[in-house]
Amino acid sequence: MKLVGVRLQLTSCKQSLSSPTMVIIHNLVLLLLHFLCVCKNIIADVNANSTVSTATADVEYNQTDEIELAIAGLMPISTPNGGWNAAGVVPAIEMAISDVNNRTGLLEGYRLRLYLEDDHCDPGMATNILYKHLTAEPTKLMILGSGCSIASVPVANSAHYYNLLQASFSTSGELSEKGRFPMFFRVVQSDLGLNPPYLALLRHFEWKRVAVLYHDTLFFAKGKDNLLDILRKDGVDVVVSESFNDYPVHQIESIKKNDVRIIIVMGYEDKTRRAFCEGYKQGVYGAKYAWHIVSGWYEEDWYTINDTVCSPAQMTEAVEGTISTFQMLLDVTNTTTIAGSDVDTYYERYLDWPSTEVYGTNEWATPAYDSVWVVALALNNSREEIEKQEILDENGTFIRYKRLEDFSYTDEDMSRAFKEAMLNVKFHGVTGPFQFNSDRERQGIVLVHQTQGGRRALVALYQDATASLEFNEAIPFQWKGDGPPVDGLTWYVQDLTIIPALFYVACAMASIGLLLAVVFLVINIVFREHGYIRMSSPRLNNMIILGAMTAYLSVIFFGLDSKTVPGYNSIFCSVDTGILVISFTLGFGAMFAKTWRVYKIFTNKIHKRQALHDTHLMGFVGLLLLIDAVILATWQVFDPWVMEVKNLTTEITGDVAVVYRMETCECNYTFYWLGAIYAIKGLLLLFGCFLAYETRNVCVDGLNDSKQICVSVYNIVVLCVLGLTVNLAVQNNPTLTFGFTSSIIILSTTFTICLLFVPKVKVIIADPSGEELKRKRLREGLSVKGSMDGMRKHDSDLSVDTSTEILTAKVADLKWKLTEKDDEIKKLNDKMKSAENTPENVAVHSSGNDPTLNANKEFCSKEVYANLGYSDVKNMADAETQVEQNKSPKTANKLSKNLEQIVKHRKIPEKCKLVFINLGYSDDEDKDPDNVIYV
Repeated sequence: MKLVGVRLQLTSCKQSLSSPTMVIIHNLVLLLLHFLCVCKNIIADVNANSTVSTATADVEYNQTDEIELAIAGLMPISTPNGGWNAAGVVPAIEMAISDVNNRTGLLEGYRLRLYLEDDHCDPGMATNILYKHLTAEPTKLMILGSGCSIASVPVANSAHYYNLLQASFSTSGELSEKGRFPMFFRVVQSDLGLNPPYLALLRHFEWKRVAVLYHDTLFFAKGKDNLLDILRKDGVDVVVSESFNDYPVHQIESIKKNDVRIIIVMGYEDKTRRAFCEGYKQGVYGAKYAWHIVSGWYEEDWYTINDTVCSPAQMTEAVEGTISTFQMLLDVTNTTTIAGSDVDTYYERYLDWPSTEVYGTNEWATPAYDSVWVVALALNNSREEIEKQEILDENGTFIRYKRLEDFSYTDEDMSRAFKEAMLNVKFHGVTGPFQFNSDRERQGIVLVHQTQGGRRALVALYQDATASLEFNEAIPFQWKGDGPPVDGLTWYVQDLTIIPALFYVACAMASIGLLLAVVFLVINIVFREHGYIRMSSPRLNNMIILGAMTAYLSVIFFGLDSKTVPGYNSIFCSVDTGILVISFTLGFGAMFAKTWRVYKIFTNKIHKRQALHDTHLMGFVGLLLLIDAVILATWQVFDPWVMEVKNLTTEITGDVAVVYRMETCECNYTFYWLGAIYAIKGLLLLFGCFLAYETRNVCVDGLNDSKQICVSVYNIVVLCVLGLTVNLAVQNNPTLTFGFTSSIIILSTTFTICLLFVPKVKVIIADPSGEELKRKRLREGLSVKGSMDGMRKHDSDLSVDTSTEILTAKVADLKWKLTEKDDEIKKLNDKMKSAENTPENVAVHSSGNDPTLNANKEFCSKEVYANLGYSDVKNMADAETQVEQNKSPKTANKLSKNLEQIVKHRKIPEKCKLVFINLGYSDDEDKDPDNVIYV
């Protein structure tokens, strides 16, 4: 049966032992432990070393007039089973007791006596010693020790059941569990207390990536857990955290693979030597790396012991520059201590103390010396509070106030007073400034050393109270490289954005385009009554210009990002797409609507009349916009754009790595949504190309834009294909992408509106009133270079009479310019006569019922001039004379007379009706001839 198992059962008893019954039970358990210890021959060892207590007591028993205050003590004076030997601390403890008892004003009327036992650094022995102290007289007020952590744990685990405070310089992190050890006070920084200095060092050198290697034991695992918790709370990335027992081959390989340069090792000296040896073999040392050792007890030449496969020279090279931390066991400030002397005087006394020849020396003698002062000061400071506590008899009658010697193991009130007084202890000892924090842990100074030239050099001090580093200017850090190593690659994030200069240039160009579009819009509105503008449908022109203005605005939106607009988010992604889609539909939809009207006019039969209002055509554009709105809304609802930051490439130069990233708009099904929009717009372009091709032979100034449409579509397609190809190649470069996209939008939009509106502006500049245009149209008529496919193919539905009427109208028009074009009139007359002499025309003439068919060919033209208001037109000569004399028609309002009435009342033959139509007469006087054309 193991003593450890019994101790664990004891620790599970978390009840208060204030009742006599529980005290008896606990004493029985301790008695059982004592019996087990006897079975292991431990008692014999205790008896062999019992002279320690007697010798210590004899030093202080020359003053019999003072009341004794007994303190239970245990230390690892001999270690037959291995472990840490602290025999050298006994002389320091004797010195401290002597100094306390001889100090005036401290514990007046009392003398301190320590009953010290050897715990062999064994938990079972320590438990047995605790039993002896509890069962033997006198009553112990507090416990001092042990210096061995594994021996301190069972004592601390049981002491609170007897209301005993324990002051120890054990460093185990396990003893930091304050809920488990509520009466444990540590007089030196724990192993966990060596972790905060590393955090301060990481902050100072701006190290954010570390690796932690620790010996696979519970002791170091607890320290590792505490260290990781501290580091991660501060944002340090612990890339590698692995345990090891022998040479950490795979662990070092993991460190190399992850390119970690800052390595913290937690382990006993022999294990740490293996870690450094393996690091040397794998090249994990030198200027690129910084090794740290959490080593509060390492000897200065710890790495020189030849128990690894590496030579001492190799180990010396591997550990050069290593940083290590130590509890400050001897005050480096050389300040006067509470004993009234400096540390040099203390050290001289310690070496000269009589028992030093018996027990030897130990560097941990200083915290042992200070721990005696902690106990004495706590007892002294608690006297005022204790002397307020009353002692009552069985009937509750006041007897007197308590004194220190009245303490019992069931007195919780005195125990609380001791605890409060110890928490407030503050003095300057041989280990430096001394005080406890709220967790009953020592707040002091941690020494930061660096191995320089094979020697340990003090480079900094860490102040627990302020959590700060104080660097030694006389001995600075030394590094193998130009400075401290970096914690791996130094990563920089470079946000790729549009070059501001390019954005401003694009905005300026888009603004110029907007201004140009506004100019065209103003001209289109101001001169909407001009014949040339009215023929081109000014309302649809306005829509084309609005589409262009929207396209220019899209350039500005495409250039925005979170750097230029702080609130830039996913909404802007949807706005960018929507603006460009709407601008395309407005511009080309209105353009194709105008061409659709021309197509309908010139592909229908003359006798079949249909009305195509501007509102009808605008409704067509509105339908296209509605389709766009439905697609965009559906897209936004079911698969909205999300703005993301996309990492692109990483460039590594030396120890510097640059990650390039950019803001992008992403959604799950971008390909399908854009595919749907591209398909619709592509069909619209094909439809426009078809209309342009079908109306290519209609040459009516201001009416037909087929040539401009073809050029615009070609321009759009070529630039879009070019832009799409280039953007795919440079999609990860926002500057180039924006540059090409904005250039294509600006160029194509500007080219299109200039192609459509510059000719109109030129006409307006040349003829602001539009009178010249009217005269030109009267002279030239409606020029039809040919009909549509049916006319070009001499379709059977196109009658000879219709062809003759067209030729007759052209002959009449050419006669108007007889003085300039006699030859052309003659050719046309010859052509008309030849057409009449064809067999087909002869057949038609002979079968016609109209008696005027064979009349003078000038008849129709004469009637036209008469209806235009020229008076006394009896023949063509009279009409030409009046025109040459620049006589204006007297009855110009006859232009709007109903054509049917003209034919009916003037008895104009039906054959002349086509002439009136081609001169612009309406078949309905209530309709605006500029907005309605009847066929």
